Amino acid sequence: MQPPPFSDMNREERHLCAILYHLLADTENLRAFQSTLGLGSRDDAKVFVEAAFVRDYFNWCRDKHRRSSRGPEEFDAFCHKAFGIVPGLPSAFRAPDGFLSLRALKGRREAFADEYCAALPELANMKLDLLLLTSETFAVIEAKLHSPVQAPQIHLQQVLGVILSRLPGYERHTFRHFLVSRGTHPKLEHQVGLRRPPVNLSVQECSWEQILRRLPRVAPRHLAEIQGMLAPRH
Repeated sequence: MQPPPFSDMNREERHLCAILYHLLADTENLRAFQSTLGLGSRDDAKVFVEAAFVRDYFNWCRDKHRRSSRGPEEFDAFCHKAFGIVPGLPSAFRAPDGFLSLRALKGRREAFADEYCAALPELANMKLDLLLLTSETFAVIEAKLHSPVQAPQIHLQQVLGVILSRLPGYERHTFRHFLVSRGTHPKLEHQVGLRRPPVNLSVQECSWEQILRRLPRVAPRHLAEIQGMLAPRH
C-alpha cells in the first residue's frame, strides 16, 4: 500500500495552529488577524502557541522571589494577593524548599479564598492553543478542527478571564476569548453554564475560512495544506 503524504493524514489542531503561528510572524498577516477578531491592529502584539500561561506566570514569580533571597513567607503574601491563596499553609502545600506549589494545591479548595482562584491548579495544567498579548489585551484563541469543543476547557479559560485582573502586570488588560472552528456551537453557553464556579460566557466564534480569507500573505503550499486539513474526513 502506498500511503498518501503525511500532511493528508495529519489532522491535528496543534499542527494547524503551528502553521497559523508561522503565518502570524508576518506583520501584515498579524494585523489582518487582529482585525478579523475585532481587535485593534497593534504593532506590539505578540502571539504564543501552546502557552501554559498560569504555570509559567506562577513559576516565574516564585523563581523571582527565590533569586532575591526573599523567604517563602513573602511569596505567601504575594500569592494571597495575586492568586487568592490562604497565607500560612502547612508543608503539605509546599515544595521541599518551603515555597508554595500549585501542583500540591490541586483539589484543595480550602487553600483558596474563592472558587475562581481554586481553579488555578487546573489552569496550570492547561495550554492555550494561541495567546495574543498586547499592552492592553489578553486574547485566548481556542482552536478546533475535527475534535469536539469541550465545555470544561472553555469554562476554565473563562475563569482565567475572571481572575486575570488579580495578577500583577495584567490588572488593566482586557480579556478576550475566541473559538476558531469549522462550525457553530449553539449549546455551548448552556453546557458551560452547568459548570462551577459560574461564569458569564463571553466567547466570540470565528471560522477557519474567515481567518484564511483575510490573511494577505499565505504561501500556496501553506494554503493547500490548510485547505486539505479543513476538508471533510472520508
